Amino acid sequence: MLIDAIVGIFAALAGIKLGRRITRQPQESAREDKYSEFKNSFNDPGHKFPYSISWLFFNLVLIIGSMIMLTYLDWLCWIILVPLVITMWSIRYKRALHQLMNPKFWMLFILVTMLTSFVFTRGHSGEDALWIGLKEGLRMNFRAGVIIIGLSVLGTELYNPLIRNFFARSSYRNLSLALELSIDSLPLFIRSIPGFKTILKDPVAALHNVVAQATKRLQQLENKKISKRKVFILTGGKGEGKTRFARELKEKLLENNIELRGILTEKVIVNGHLRGYDLFDIRSGKRAKFLRLNSNNSNAESEQIGKYEILPAGLKMGMEILCSDDKPCISIIDEVGKLELDDRGWSECINSLLNNPECHLILTVRGNLVDEVIKNWGLDQENVILNIAETDIQKAANIISYGCNFS
Repeated sequence: MLIDAIVGIFAALAGIKLGRRITRQPQESAREDKYSEFKNSFNDPGHKFPYSISWLFFNLVLIIGSMIMLTYLDWLCWIILVPLVITMWSIRYKRALHQLMNPKFWMLFILVTMLTSFVFTRGHSGEDALWIGLKEGLRMNFRAGVIIIGLSVLGTELYNPLIRNFFARSSYRNLSLALELSIDSLPLFIRSIPGFKTILKDPVAALHNVVAQATKRLQQLENKKISKRKVFILTGGKGEGKTRFARELKEKLLENNIELRGILTEKVIVNGHLRGYDLFDIRSGKRAKFLRLNSNNSNAESEQIGKYEILPAGLKMGMEILCSDDKPCISIIDEVGKLELDDRGWSECINSLLNNPECHLILTVRGNLVDEVIKNWGLDQENVILNIAETDIQKAANIISYGCNFS
């Protein structure tokens, strides 16, 4: 009891001192090192990981099953079966687990848990006391290994685009951020643990350094969330099929369960002659008359673009689609051109969408207008230009999915 009381008092005093230090220096004391900008390798566009819902649930079963084995089975069983589980994880998730391979951390961890196990078994007497302590120490280390590595592999599977898009469309939009902070950042915190000598010299400072990393990591994720919006420009010459490309790209993205909204323009052909364009809502499939050739019956006060009259019904429907309050992942706007560059058409909606950090944009633009569009909306640092003559549908879908962190 005396030992427990002394340890408790020490922990309380250390916590008070640590809290005061964090209050005075909430972020500045977080150690700057080469690991401070941690990057999840499975969120890297250059790495295509075979995500699987089945593996996600299988991993949950493995974690629970391993903990049950460690609690109820004889040591000969779990000392064989648990390493087999960890080996299987290491094969499938080797890039994720590579971040956890910090020898200093595991050496210190094993030492501390072994010492703790002997303290817990101090009440045992007899020749087998040392053996009991050794088994309990191994059991504690195996449990910790299952939890730490198991959370890491769960975090990897939770990057599955299907799961991320599901939560993005629900009221739990911030769940992915919380999961990334709590699971994906684990390797960063492990690497931030200082050397054993530093811990012995100033344990409060060492603990503060690790805790302060959480605040810094949260800020990094928030900044990433704010700046994640991407603009993709599908470009080509007149009549090369930009709308067709955008339509097929839409289908490919929908196959990947990516939420979309936006508008496409469809040609209206009468007796073999182009008479205008209809507006097509990619979400509902509704159509509205948008552009028609000027005629003697045209309203002189109606808005014009070249030889076409802009019909109010199509303009109204497009504005409602693009300027709605819901926040989808990607908005598609077909044929951004002179009308928008003159601050008409969909210009107001484009401005609004560009101010929304949660909404990505896909714009189709004629090749001769790309530079003007980029300059007009200041896209030089964030746009991706995809020439439809040089890019196939699957490649474009992959680029957009990776760029928007959906893969």
